[in-house]
Amino acid sequence: MGITCTTSRYKTGFYKFPCLPVRNPGKGELPPEQDLFRHAAKLSYKPKEDDRAFKKALKAYEGDPLWPALAKHMARRSSEADRALLIDLAKHPEKREPPLSWGLQFIVRGDVWLDNNEGIVTLDELSEEAGLAPLPYLEEMPPELEVDWDKKD
Repeated sequence: MGITCTTSRYKTGFYKFPCLPVRNPGKGELPPEQDLFRHAAKLSYKPKEDDRAFKKALKAYEGDPLWPALAKHMARRSSEADRALLIDLAKHPEKREPPLSWGLQFIVRGDVWLDNNEGIVTLDELSEEAGLAPLPYLEEMPPELEVDWDKKD
């Protein structure tokens, strides 16, 4: 599987994930991860829309369980097991191979690489040093937007 990155940013309760590892698709074919997030984004903004295409994409997906869990969280349809997986991977990015583990460590978990090879500091360590409570590894999705997306201006 080749790794490429999509150019869209997906804002989720998990965090902003700037790229998704996806298989290089053939002509006219969406990579399975991109298909999941396409449907999840639509349901996130229009939660009352028909979710059969999303369920079909979830059922057809055969890759890393991180992506369906994140897509379901973004679509406001995650289970306790999905959220537990997302939290576990944020806490333990080493459970995935690079470059995904790097994204989990530095983007999702928020670790900071110090200049001059002084090491890596976690966001939890910085919070503790500042006397603050640690931030959650996973946030609830904000309330649905009250917008009529079909209304013409």
